[in-house]
Amino acid sequence: MGSRHRNRSRLRLRVVSIVLLVLAGACTAPPQEARTTPGAGDSLGSGDAQGAKPAGLEVVQPTRWVCRPGPVDNPCVRGLDAELLPIAGGSRAERFVPAEYPAVDCFYVYPTVSDAPGANAPRRSTARIEATVRAQAGRFAETCRLYAPVYRQATAASLRSGDYFAPEVLELVDRDVRSAWHDYLKEDNDGRGVVLIGHSQGSMALQRLLGSEITQHPEQRARIVSALLIGGNVPAGTTENGLVPCESPGQLGCVVAYSAFATPPPSTAFFGRSGVGPALCTDPTLLTDGPAGALHPYLPTEQLTGAGDLSGTGQAWPGVRADFIGYPGSLTARCRTADGFSWLDVDAVDRARTPPLDQPLGPQWGLHVADVNLALGDLVEVVRLQGEAWAAAG
Repeated sequence: MGSRHRNRSRLRLRVVSIVLLVLAGACTAPPQEARTTPGAGDSLGSGDAQGAKPAGLEVVQPTRWVCRPGPVDNPCVRGLDAELLPIAGGSRAERFVPAEYPAVDCFYVYPTVSDAPGANAPRRSTARIEATVRAQAGRFAETCRLYAPVYRQATAASLRSGDYFAPEVLELVDRDVRSAWHDYLKEDNDGRGVVLIGHSQGSMALQRLLGSEITQHPEQRARIVSALLIGGNVPAGTTENGLVPCESPGQLGCVVAYSAFATPPPSTAFFGRSGVGPALCTDPTLLTDGPAGALHPYLPTEQLTGAGDLSGTGQAWPGVRADFIGYPGSLTARCRTADGFSWLDVDAVDRARTPPLDQPLGPQWGLHVADVNLALGDLVEVVRLQGEAWAAAG
C-alpha cells in the first residue's frame, strides 16, 4: 500500500461528525400490489389487513423531502462512489449504481444535525442535513427507493439546554415525522413494503411512530418489511411495538438495533441500555451471506460532505475522488452483554491497516457518531436480502 493509502488508513471515525452535533452540544419503480409479509409471531409485518389501503391519513403540512425518487437532482442517487481498501492490500474503485426497480422502499429519519439556535430546527433542509442523509442513507438506494423527510428535530442547542426530551419539543418532532409518513403512504407507497431506517434521534422518533401509529393500524403494520433502529436504545426482546430481533438473513417483520463501542461501556454510558434493561443488540454480519463478524465500513470523505468542518477527518485527502472510503472486512463485531448493557463490540483485524477505533467523545458515547457507517455495507446487504424475501413472498 502506498503512502497515500497509508494516510487514508489513519482515517478517524469522526468522519461522521456531521452527526457529531447530537453528541457535542432511487429510482422510481412501477407500483406493485400489496404483499403478504411473513412475520415472526406477532411481529412487525403481520396483521389482518395486508392488502388494505391505509385510511385516516392526515397530512398536516406539505412534506419537504431531502431525498425522494423522481427529481433529477435527487442527492441520494448520485455522487456515492467508493474507493475500497481491502485488508489484504491494494485498492479498487466501486461505482455506486442505484437500483432500477427495487422491490421495497426505505423511509429514513436522520439523527440530530441541526445547529439552529432554538429547541426545534426550522423545517427546511440544509447542506448539513443533506450531507448526513447522503452519508448514512444514500447507499441504501442500491436496494430500495429512498424517502427522507425534513423534520423539526430537537437541536444540539436543546441537548445543551436540557430541553432535548421536553414534551413540547418532541411534539413537533413527532408531528412532522408522522405527517411525512402519512404523505408517503398516500402518495407514494402503492402497497409496497417499507424498511424503516433511523439513527439516534431518528431511531427514537421511529420507535414512537411504531408505538403510537404503525402498530395501531394493521394496514400500516402490514407494509413493514423491517426496521433498522440504530443507536436508539431499543429495548431487548419483543416489545409492545411488536419488535422482534432479526436473527437470520432475509427475515421479515423484525428489527436491527445496536450501539457500537470499542471498549465495554462504563456505568455512565448513554447507550447500550434502555429504561427496562439492556438494549437490543443485533449483529448485522449475522444477517448477511458473508463471514460472521466481518464488518464492511463505508466512511464518507470530504468529496461527499463538502466543507472540512463536516467531514471530521482531520485531513483533506488530496487527490481522492471517491465519496466513501470502504474498508471491507477490516473490522470485527459481536454483540456482548455485561453489567446491564448490551452493545456491538467492534475491534480491528489489523490496526496498521484499518481506521482507528477512536471514541472521540469518550467511553460514555462509545462509537455512536459512526454507528451506521461502521456497518453500512452490511446494513445495505441486510436490506437487499430482505427485499428479495419480500418480493418472493408476493
